[in-house]
Amino acid sequence: MSIEAVLLIANSNTLELNGLRNAVAGGFLNTATVAATLQNSNGEDVPGQTWPATLNYVADSNGCYRLLLPASLSLENNQRYKLTLAAQGDGLTAKWTNFIKATQRS
Repeated sequence: MSIEAVLLIANSNTLELNGLRNAVAGGFLNTATVAATLQNSNGEDVPGQTWPATLNYVADSNGCYRLLLPASLSLENNQRYKLTLAAQGDGLTAKWTNFIKATQRS
């Protein structure tokens, strides 16, 4: 079963990267730099937040990084947005790209 990630329009949203690990040494990375960019279908940064935005490490977690996205993000109902996460730490770099749908809270 697959669960689609969503952004709720006119709501604060939380973006998390969980369990970031050093693929070589195997331990959790708790001192990485993690940044996110959210773009519309035209490749333009979504207004309402400065991009790239930094995800902060969650204290006493195992490689968890979090960012609170403001309710003021300019999102359109039923549109998909490209989320890019980039992490650097311990001399390693990782990048992920996902698509997230914006929707009205029902």
